[in-house]
Amino acid sequence: MIGTNQQNLGFIIKIDQDSQVQEVLFNSLNNSLNLEKENFSRYVDQGSLKKYFSLLKEVKKKEVVFGREINLKLGEKSESYILIVLDNLDSSSILIAANQSEGIIKYYEELMRINNNYVNNLRRNLKEKIDQETPLSEDQIYNEMSRLNNELVNLQRKLNKQNLLLKAEKEKYRVTLASIAEGVITADQDDLIVYLNSKAEDMLGWTLSQAKGKECTDIFKIFIEENNEQDLDITADEDKKSEEIEISLSELLFKNGEINNQEAVLTPRNNNSFPIEFSAASVAENQGKVIIFRDISERKDMEARLRKYAATDLLTEVLNRRAGLDFLAEEMDKAEENQDSLSIIFIDVNDLKLVNDNFGHQEGDELLQKISDILQHSLRRNDRVVRLGGDEFLLVLPHSNQIEAEKIWLRIRKEFRRATEANKKDYKISASHGAAEYSPDYQKDLEQLINEADNAMYKEKQKIKSAENIR
Repeated sequence: MIGTNQQNLGFIIKIDQDSQVQEVLFNSLNNSLNLEKENFSRYVDQGSLKKYFSLLKEVKKKEVVFGREINLKLGEKSESYILIVLDNLDSSSILIAANQSEGIIKYYEELMRINNNYVNNLRRNLKEKIDQETPLSEDQIYNEMSRLNNELVNLQRKLNKQNLLLKAEKEKYRVTLASIAEGVITADQDDLIVYLNSKAEDMLGWTLSQAKGKECTDIFKIFIEENNEQDLDITADEDKKSEEIEISLSELLFKNGEINNQEAVLTPRNNNSFPIEFSAASVAENQGKVIIFRDISERKDMEARLRKYAATDLLTEVLNRRAGLDFLAEEMDKAEENQDSLSIIFIDVNDLKLVNDNFGHQEGDELLQKISDILQHSLRRNDRVVRLGGDEFLLVLPHSNQIEAEKIWLRIRKEFRRATEANKKDYKISASHGAAEYSPDYQKDLEQLINEADNAMYKEKQKIKSAENIR
């Protein structure tokens, strides 16, 4: 497939019916690649040869063939080029090749310039030839001028026809560019807007007439989060560590050459920012740039939902076991690094099985949701609730010791009592707990910490059962 982020390269050559290069009319490729007096078929990838010769055969019938992709090996590797072939008057063909669809428009304009120069040079050469030759009779001069004039008229007619066909092809590419799903921006060497397609107008909130000639950074305002996984190599001030950083595309393109599939946040004219993915490349011929971008709001929303599902217990909407233990491990590392402490509370819901047996599993699920809601609303902002599974929960309390953890539990137990009083069903809302502390003075691994809290919870549960048996 034709690339969208590579350098715009191409050439215009004249070939005979055997594919021999007769003349190179234009070439923006590396100067070390000399197409003169070569058979062009040697540059066609082996897998595209059949398609290429079929194209040459087809042009003899149609006079012009547009937009065929052929793989060419013009360097170390094979690349895809768009070819336009035009049948010429003298059993030869004009071949235009570009590695980007936008290049066809540029090379069309180059061919128009070449055509005009060609006709003018031919007229001049013919005149000089007549002036230098032995004087002819009036009839001979008339006949020679008639013949030459007819040749020029036919050539001009042929070129006009080719020009019309190329204009139609140029319009087709312009319409295609205007209707694609991505936004397209082009800017000149001074970073001034040259072109916006209709999708770019919609996303940016600027029309082409409004944006044209304005600074690119005033129209295409983007920010890249410094902690973005796809972040470019951006140097930031220390005080901007967690902030979004405004970037200069020109500086980045100068440093990186091109930008591929970079995520960013775009702020359009109405200031309603949204996430985008963009690619950008410099245009060697005029030192300008091309930017292609698209709205990825739906994808980012989906990614956020998937991250939430991956880390969340679906019933209670708290952290699931895997995400919760990861969070605890991270907080233990922070506590050790900062010589701080943290506490956990292991919680086991009392009599969940009896509720399921007597009132049904839906009631049991509602009890777990109610317990979870109480826990979440009883904690501090940086604390986390984790459902370990079944009727077991874990509270992770950073920056707290065991005494502070017990105070938090008293608050939770008080909320359980209120919930029981408001409960219309004949069962008590309660849970057993056990707390454990991690600190630089009492270091233990994650499993030891949880086992310590679990054992404390088990002892409390046994006391509750013993008290109920005595009653």
